[in-house]
Amino acid sequence: MLIIPALALILVFSLLITAVMRLPGRPAALLSVYLLAFANIVLVGEITNSFYQLNNPVMWLALHAVLAALAGVWWYLSGKPTLASPWQDAKGSILPSGWRASLKSWPDLWVLGLGVAGAFLFSLMLLWIMPPNNNDSLATHMSRIGYWMQRGSFFPWPSPRVWQITYPVNMQLQMFWTVLFTGTDRIVEIVQWLGALAAVVAIFGLSRMMGASRPQAFFAGLIWATFPEIILESTTTQNDLVAGTLFAAMFYLLFLGAARRHRGALALSGLALGLCLGTKQTLFFLLPGLALSCVLILIYYGKSAWRSLWVWIGCGLAAFILIGGYMFVVNMQNFGHPMGPETAVNAQTGGQTGQSLLQNLAYNTSRLAYQSIDPTGLPDPVWGYSFKFKGLVVEKITQAIGFPVESPAAVAAGHQFVLRERYVLQEDAAWYGPLFSFLVLPALFYQLFIGIKRREPLRVSVFVLGLSFLVINAALRPGWDPFQGRYFIPVVILATALVAFIFRPGKGWGLLVRWAVVILALMIATNTFLYNSGKPVSGNKTLWGMNWLDRATIQSFYMRRPARLVEKYVPADSTMGLLTYGVYLEYPFFRADYSRRLVQIFPLEQAQNVDWLQENGIEYVVVQSVPDVSPVVLPGSLVKIAADEEWAIYTWAR
Repeated sequence: MLIIPALALILVFSLLITAVMRLPGRPAALLSVYLLAFANIVLVGEITNSFYQLNNPVMWLALHAVLAALAGVWWYLSGKPTLASPWQDAKGSILPSGWRASLKSWPDLWVLGLGVAGAFLFSLMLLWIMPPNNNDSLATHMSRIGYWMQRGSFFPWPSPRVWQITYPVNMQLQMFWTVLFTGTDRIVEIVQWLGALAAVVAIFGLSRMMGASRPQAFFAGLIWATFPEIILESTTTQNDLVAGTLFAAMFYLLFLGAARRHRGALALSGLALGLCLGTKQTLFFLLPGLALSCVLILIYYGKSAWRSLWVWIGCGLAAFILIGGYMFVVNMQNFGHPMGPETAVNAQTGGQTGQSLLQNLAYNTSRLAYQSIDPTGLPDPVWGYSFKFKGLVVEKITQAIGFPVESPAAVAAGHQFVLRERYVLQEDAAWYGPLFSFLVLPALFYQLFIGIKRREPLRVSVFVLGLSFLVINAALRPGWDPFQGRYFIPVVILATALVAFIFRPGKGWGLLVRWAVVILALMIATNTFLYNSGKPVSGNKTLWGMNWLDRATIQSFYMRRPARLVEKYVPADSTMGLLTYGVYLEYPFFRADYSRRLVQIFPLEQAQNVDWLQENGIEYVVVQSVPDVSPVVLPGSLVKIAADEEWAIYTWAR
């Protein structure tokens, strides 16, 4: 299997450069390996794409080898620093010291750690069993991988779904890499899973920079890993968790580099900045807050910080130009706008008038703040009663002050904000649970006070980033919808680092509170797994008795019948044309190993062009009909061989 040498070459590349960097501390070294491996795959993917060789594993392997060789040359010229040095403490030990004593001093922390380790292992089993199955994955993330595999590039192709051909590609290139070298979708979600592990490291590093002890920093990272949205995202192919991790790594390494005047940390922070901006567009909403953080760094460190920031800015620009901005250039060339067609961009993030902007700010900051007070993960019926109680209290308050928060103003098309509506527990609509409400939010405000009092830019910057992102997201999004909780992952990672100081040594009530938090965290994590509607492990209909197709369509059940129809009548190794008029999610048509070739018939009139159909090698045409829409008349040489409700399959008459 080529994945083994490919992975080995990437690790060699990352470890050699990490050794050359001589980074201060293990968290920075671990994040360095993560960032360099991520960047390696992005760079090789963009090079192979430029030559229409994206689906050529031999070329990927050769380029990985070239990068590893170049890293080896740099390592040699840098004096051959020992590869063990980034992982050793002051005494030269690689393994953490004092763990036996901590077992006696912090048994609650060990219980939490073992519980989180069990949750990650269970998530690993779930992602091995369950294919991606939320709408975004079926419609965009996994479907675009199928088209990349058959086309050999991610340059735009005729598609009615504009986000397939315009979204940033950094995250999907990681998933594509797993498919290319394994031939299946079995481990695509591991990209998010690894991102969650890296985020725990970033939280640990941030907490330590603020002065927390090792146990306190571990506590903050482990608590974050039990939040419902984090558990759910870690087994999906969405890009929110990876995007948040890249941003958090950038933020930590920026402050570490500024504090230590360490150019290696600043260079890696710049690399992370370029990578995260090429991963998800909503991260651009964090840039104003990041700029204010740089101002705070200058105020605190004085003139000496100018040189550090110039190194960081220069490396960030270089990383964005070389590997972060590739897709923006492609979009500019094809659509005249770096984000894609301007009409589509305005539909997602712009087009507001002054009045609608004020409405968005007034209504949606309130709605998002309301959603952040979240009882998700509590056992039923406590969860349900807590939700109703929250809605009742806020309803009385908004009525008393005359603020109609449930007004249809400032909502996205097709949605309505309802105080007492409880959404099903899955990755799109989930938030962060009661521990975020009871621990993180109070810590965010308290540590702001401490930061101002001590004039510490790091604590203040976390608050500034969180507040600025809330305001900008509420203002610039086209209206409220229930799917915005995951956008806050970057600021939730940073804010959770502040929770470290709540975990204090002691006996009596302090020890009792610590154990209560640990038990509640593990209960929330357990209930998140049990109540997850996208990966049901308990109840009447569970994933254990389903086949791949049923698992892939469990959240999009309306695709199950057409997918079964295609599976029955269209051979796995054939080329299928897809002619649709309504909502469709084409990933199930590709199959788990992407063995079926799929061609979108777009624009629809191409269905009448026999020459075009044959030039594209289309052997079967799958047609979706929609009421009140006049269907395209197919050529007479295509005959119907199967039908099921609004779907029909045609093939050429013999």
